[in-house]
Amino acid sequence: MTLPCSRHWLAPSRRIPDQCRISRRLPRMYGVEMDASRQPTLDEIEEHFVALVEGRLSRDEADRRAGRWMADDGLDWDDISWWALTLLHGIDLPADESGAYLHDDEQLRGWLAELRKRRTM
Repeated sequence: MTLPCSRHWLAPSRRIPDQCRISRRLPRMYGVEMDASRQPTLDEIEEHFVALVEGRLSRDEADRRAGRWMADDGLDWDDISWWALTLLHGIDLPADESGAYLHDDEQLRGWLAELRKRRTM
């Protein structure tokens, strides 16, 4: 699905090229282009946790990706991947009006450690 962007509301001489269209392509993660139509591996899901902890991925983006994957009925998940996705989907929930998150960075690091532990079992 491709959605139009603001270029459609600009005068023809001020329009932005087609690169501003939103497509199913997702930003690059660790040098690999991720595609929303392809199911991520457990390694890629873990990399989302690592990128969050390291500040390379926003909580909003992690939440949106996990939400898209969870909503795709064409994808089949193992128990560990589903558990991890349920944590990522909602990672950007606010705790209150102060701007703090419901799940803080310490909890996020704990989830990453738990994911790594579950992968070795």
